[in-house]
Amino acid sequence: MDPRKSSLDNAREMWETELPDLHQHNAHFCKTLVGIPDQLELCIVATTADVRLMVIEQVLAQSRVHYWVLEKVLAQSGDQIDRMTNRLCDARGAWVNVVRRSCPWHQEIYKQIPKGKPWRVEAAGGAWGLASNSIHLIDLVSWWSGESLVYIDTSGLGAWFPSKRIGAWEVEGSIEAAFSCGSVLNLKANQTSSNLNLIFQNKFGTWILDEPNGSFVGPSDFSLPGKFSFQSEITGLLVRDILTNGECPLADLHESAEVHKMFIEALLRHWSLTKRCVATLLPIT
Repeated sequence: MDPRKSSLDNAREMWETELPDLHQHNAHFCKTLVGIPDQLELCIVATTADVRLMVIEQVLAQSRVHYWVLEKVLAQSGDQIDRMTNRLCDARGAWVNVVRRSCPWHQEIYKQIPKGKPWRVEAAGGAWGLASNSIHLIDLVSWWSGESLVYIDTSGLGAWFPSKRIGAWEVEGSIEAAFSCGSVLNLKANQTSSNLNLIFQNKFGTWILDEPNGSFVGPSDFSLPGKFSFQSEITGLLVRDILTNGECPLADLHESAEVHKMFIEALLRHWSLTKRCVATLLPIT
């Protein structure tokens, strides 16, 4: 379902021209949720954050859904996230698409990287989307370190500016995320075009992850080249895992919801301060 006819037309063309064995499947393309089945095995909600809760509620008004995959950022306020998790508490499973957890290269790095704590992680680059994409990197550090997020420091943030998505905003500057066993992630962004680089340090040494160039290197000439998988290469595998096993490698909704709330509420305070208002919604997606 998509409200834009052009998106539906593109999806239909790809379905008809690029996918094999179509005789095994039926596909329906619709502009509204009216008439969707009253039982759904899996619902993927890849809307923008401002309408995600509304779409979930509209689906639930018409259908019983066993499993959910939700795109980040989950919502634009802590209250919306609480309402979302409450609405989905009876689902058999619900996950958030923090996609690195499902990328084979990142899974292999997770197996091989030494687990010494605490970590010091630096993520710096140009206009990589500090507000909209930090959740991905916070989750990555939490996953690789086995720690939970405990605090977000936004004192290093600067000015907000309109993002490429209409109605959404981005911010430059830095954010520091602190974790339960002492690990720290420092995130930096500006409005240049430089690539995002990730530097991981612990008592065993320093590792550098260059995702655009498929490079992960560390001490003693350690190297684990790989590829950041496209979403189109991962979604089918996720769906297969969910429908056959009732599980997938993505972050559990309730686990990720707590991270989202801490992050969004911290940025919302900065937004209200810089805009000199008492805002209840953070306009990011």
